[in-house]
Amino acid sequence: MHKEQDPINILLFTMQQTHLDHDKPVYMSRKSSTVSWSQETELAKPKNVDTTAEILLTISFMKKQQTLKVVLNSAKNLLPKKSDTSVDPFATLWLVHGKVLLDRCVTRSKYKTKNPIFNETFNFSIEVDEPENLQLVIAVGGSSLPLL
Repeated sequence: MHKEQDPINILLFTMQQTHLDHDKPVYMSRKSSTVSWSQETELAKPKNVDTTAEILLTISFMKKQQTLKVVLNSAKNLLPKKSDTSVDPFATLWLVHGKVLLDRCVTRSKYKTKNPIFNETFNFSIEVDEPENLQLVIAVGGSSLPLL
């Protein structure tokens, strides 16, 4: 039985693979099948990865302000446990340095949609010497969505 807080899709963004040496935004669209997983994180990789679910987000690092700005634009093709079940998705974002959780944010739930448009902005204060060692973890969950 899945709980409302169970993630249906988890993405891990390693900042080493994201160029943070400029103030221009980085636009990312990731499918769950293309995500690289880190052994250092305590979050487990889902056993069954659905290749159709997608998350679109924009990441920018403001070096002078020491801020990581994440705009969670949307998700699409979220699959409920049953085809006749409505989907009420939300997303959780974690900023992790090594095994230390630095910050956590949650979006508002979007009701009765498999293609939620979040358009929510989160600003993470970066107070570490090596921002490229940060990891951004994003999980989309909901009461009617299976754990992937």
